[in-house]
Amino acid sequence: ANTQRTEAILFRDWVKPFIGDMSMSDVSPFDMERIKKAMSEAGKSARTIEYTLAIIRQIFNYAKRQGAYAGDHPTTGVKRPKVDNARLRYLMPDEIDKLLTALKEKSLIVHDQAVLGVNCGLRFSEVAGLRWEDVNYDTGTISIRDAKTGSRTVFLNKEVIAILKSRQGDQKTGLIFPVITEDGNQKE
Repeated sequence: ANTQRTEAILFRDWVKPFIGDMSMSDVSPFDMERIKKAMSEAGKSARTIEYTLAIIRQIFNYAKRQGAYAGDHPTTGVKRPKVDNARLRYLMPDEIDKLLTALKEKSLIVHDQAVLGVNCGLRFSEVAGLRWEDVNYDTGTISIRDAKTGSRTVFLNKEVIAILKSRQGDQKTGLIFPVITEDGNQKE
């Protein structure tokens, strides 16, 4: 629903006013550049501009599949804006403390997952895939397998070791944070 709403707004505000009354064969890469320029001057992000060009490309590709249009879509050869997905804000230590306190009140499992993520620099997918057989208390490390950036080893601090030991019990294998089904059972 959110995607449809976003695409409808982009079409209404940026596609239709520029090329809505033109026949598809008259739409050119120059028109795409006009849309890019207008969006940029209006302060739209590079990602929003790129998304708008993708919508236009989808429209032309659909028309081609239906036999209503032949040829390349007008976004061919148009330079896509450079999208910078860098994170510019990080939580400060006091914010992390507040977050972890709030999580602990709601869910001990989510709290423990967040502590591992914060202290070991892990993504949620990496925390969710942690296995007991990858924990090495002797070296104070845990192996991260098949992560987005490849497999690696991370170091555990005292807080993380305490959480792991409190969760482990007599388990030697399996997920550290197993999925709990609605009926209360664990699954891998």
